[in-house]
Amino acid sequence: MSGTMTLIVLVLAVLTALQLIRIFELSSKARKRAEYEISDKDNNNQGWLMLIFGIGLMLAFFWMLANWGKLMLPKSASEHGNDIDNLFKISMYVIIAMFLVVQPILFYFAWKYRGASNRKATYYEHNNRLEFVWTIVPAIILAVLIIYGMTTWSKTMNPNNEQQPMVIELYAQQFKWTARYAGADNKLGFANVRLIKDANVLGVDTLDALAADDKVATEIHLPVGRPVLFKFRSQDVIHSAYMPHFRA
Repeated sequence: MSGTMTLIVLVLAVLTALQLIRIFELSSKARKRAEYEISDKDNNNQGWLMLIFGIGLMLAFFWMLANWGKLMLPKSASEHGNDIDNLFKISMYVIIAMFLVVQPILFYFAWKYRGASNRKATYYEHNNRLEFVWTIVPAIILAVLIIYGMTTWSKTMNPNNEQQPMVIELYAQQFKWTARYAGADNKLGFANVRLIKDANVLGVDTLDALAADDKVATEIHLPVGRPVLFKFRSQDVIHSAYMPHFRA
């Protein structure tokens, strides 16, 4: 039933579009003007519409920023999360600054220099100084962001911590996550999906001595101040272990 309704809606939409095109053609003939001819009134209307749309866009941006800006990221619960937050904030500051400069100019120019029969566009083919500025400045900003990003990534992935990390394996199944903690030796026993049988739902090799002290849980509990090394396995499809509070 839903497929039939969708088909009917699509057919009606196409017929409506065809009728609108026909109306446009008839109105052009009534005005004794070709369809491709654009009048000053058309240009004036489009220019004002662009300006109004641009103002609405900027107002909507500030409104959304005021209402939902604070919901971008939850409070960081990990040490490297603060570094990632700083990288994110700096990147967003640069993007928003450019947005606030470029977009108003774009819509203003579309209105200010809208087409008119008594005005001709100026052909401005080359300006070395202008091209130098809009090439070098973005290149410098991009280089700084890339270097800062690589530094943050290296600091996150290669922490200078003498304490041995706790090893936890997260095993993904459809609609289910299982955590396997390494025991006192901080080493996980061998596991493979081919070893899954009966109660051995994780496929752990029961003959492996390292698996004897592994602990299985359905929840993750992390000690404060200790690094953790997560290992991931999946039984069926690709799963995403998203931990927003840890920026991981």
